[in-house]
Amino acid sequence: MNAMDAAWLLLKQEIPPYDYNEEDAYEHLEAMGADEQTLDSFNDDQHVETWHPKYPLPYASMYNEKALHQGLRGRYGREGVENAKKYMSGDLMDNPIVVYIDRHGNEYVIDGHHRTSAHFLAGKEHIPAVVLREQE
Repeated sequence: MNAMDAAWLLLKQEIPPYDYNEEDAYEHLEAMGADEQTLDSFNDDQHVETWHPKYPLPYASMYNEKALHQGLRGRYGREGVENAKKYMSGDLMDNPIVVYIDRHGNEYVIDGHHRTSAHFLAGKEHIPAVVLREQE
């Protein structure tokens, strides 16, 4: 393996694989009051991507246990709630949340609301996150 290939492998390993639904993310941004320029920047992929293994726990709209249980029960069934909560409050290095930060510093969780809530309810202060920061 040459030096270029080795460097490329290191760069690819820096940010773990992550995924988000663009339509859902857009709806989250819009619902949380993102302005037109932020929405346009998001649509045009005008952002810088960084990996934060210990990102300070962001604000989430669903920080109560009842709402978390209802959301998980709808997705994983009554039997799967506790396993889902246990996984979501774990290290999540393989499944980071995705945060979008606009040019004003406003922070939007565009993927990972349940994981953020599970971390908060478990008393954690940090969560693995991929941060997409809008370019100015």
